[in-house]
Amino acid sequence: MAAAASLPLAVALFGGVAHADNGAGAFANDDSHSAIVGQLGGVGDDNFGNNAQTQQVNNGDGGYNESNTANVQGFGNVVDQSDTVIAFTNIW
Repeated sequence: MAAAASLPLAVALFGGVAHADNGAGAFANDDSHSAIVGQLGGVGDDNFGNNAQTQQVNNGDGGYNESNTANVQGFGNVVDQSDTVIAFTNIW
């Protein structure tokens, strides 16, 4: 009975929220589609164990597939998965 009573709490803690919004700064051309995907989730506000988050997007012809995965063990860890722009140029 205690396990059944704790089920809504587990759903609230372990459930994430994902949303997509195309057109909020995303650009698409050549019949491809644009999408912005955000993923919020985790184990409440504190994580005292293992936590894994995955986000993957592939949208329409001409789109690309990006998968970001972070695994954290323990607590007090911060993972930055922001994209970094690298510009290549000829040195000589």
